[in-house]
Amino acid sequence: MSAKDQIKELLGNKDFDGVVELARRDRGVARHLTSLLYNEDNLLHWRAADALGKLTAHQDVLSEDKARIIIGRLFINLEDQSGGNGWGSMEAIGAMIAAQPYKLSSFVPKMISKISDARLWVGLLWSIRQIGEKQPDLFKDYIFHVVGLLRNPRRTTRGHAAWALGAIGDADVRVLEGLILDVRETLGGLLNDKNLIPIYIDGDIHERVIGDIAKEALAALRVRE
Repeated sequence: MSAKDQIKELLGNKDFDGVVELARRDRGVARHLTSLLYNEDNLLHWRAADALGKLTAHQDVLSEDKARIIIGRLFINLEDQSGGNGWGSMEAIGAMIAAQPYKLSSFVPKMISKISDARLWVGLLWSIRQIGEKQPDLFKDYIFHVVGLLRNPRRTTRGHAAWALGAIGDADVRVLEGLILDVRETLGGLLNDKNLIPIYIDGDIHERVIGDIAKEALAALRVRE
């Protein structure tokens, strides 16, 4: 069985530890994972992005320098998407930064700069959530971008925006003084939104009701006051 087929099998079983162990023996694993970001199997491409984050968390497997090189290439892929949505490049960038947020935080402004590209919203908002769970202060100057997407007509966009705010809404009280009311009002406006959206969480794609996501985000804001 080829290394790529081994990776596919491990990802199919949600065996991220197995992928990390394979990467310790085979330096080509990160390259194979990057190629899987373009796979038409939606779950497989999400797990490939997730796995790149898992490798980044182990510097004996993927050094900071190598992680930076891969992230740089993924940004290039976003530029060369040729009308697509960048496939899993943004998701992989987010997963990798989230694995080492203090060391890779310099990429956050470049990541946020892609927020004008509607094709990348889901991957970008998912990435904000992943990184925000570890280091929410990285987004203290960008919260207004996420708030603006809460009213987006695309259900996947507004749902992921609410989900992201559940992690970064307390990034900096000083910044939120002028925004907190708007955040709560807009999230409150989503409480009756019954639309379902798919969200990748902990290795699987879950169908979540937007209203429930908004409720959880509001609760998280209150707890962290």
